[in-house]
Amino acid sequence: MTIHFDGGSRGNPGLAGAGAEVIVVDDDSGSSRSTTTTTHSIREFCGTKETNNFAEYRGLLAGLEKAKSCVVERYSSRPQQSAAARPLFRLRVYGDSNLIIQQLRGAWQCRHANIRPLFQRSRQLIDEMRALDARSEVLLEH
Repeated sequence: MTIHFDGGSRGNPGLAGAGAEVIVVDDDSGSSRSTTTTTHSIREFCGTKETNNFAEYRGLLAGLEKAKSCVVERYSSRPQQSAAARPLFRLRVYGDSNLIIQQLRGAWQCRHANIRPLFQRSRQLIDEMRALDARSEVLLEH
């Protein structure tokens, strides 16, 4: 599963919007003949007086929320399988905001009150997805 996110504002702060694309590749049997790829595109208006970093985080959150719902749906549709039989998932998150990637990696602190709740929600969603499968992997790339 892959998330590409972005956000921006005209004026900084100013008119702001965000978006994400979540690409889900479902390969149940390991055979390339049964691979299904689904793309979800999310667009969001963030407001008239928001910063670029706020819009970037809103794009990330939109992608993470969709990705989590896809993972939960996949696991809940297979209740008969044991935890050991669950498929390992890999989530790759790509964004052009070095600030967000470094904050989520723990290299930089999130100090600004405007984006701290968005940062905390992002960490929460990532942690919740990781908790669904101990073998899962979340990669954050700039």
